[in-house]
Amino acid sequence: MKVAITGTLPLPRAQVKSMLEDKGAIVMGSISKHSSFLIMGDTGKYEITSKMKKAHELGVKIITL
Repeated sequence: MKVAITGTLPLPRAQVKSMLEDKGAIVMGSISKHSSFLIMGDTGKYEITSKMKKAHELGVKIITL
């Protein structure tokens, strides 16, 4: 499973990354056609981030927190 993260998360990003990796996920810095999903935290004033846009273009599922 390949996962990317965007936005502000309720936990420190390093902790979320570690939790995902402990479950066998590979945390990627960007979205690709090989991504399983995008975890999206609060994006603040940005309604759409570049990772969100690319996920939509590639049909990658977005999980919002």
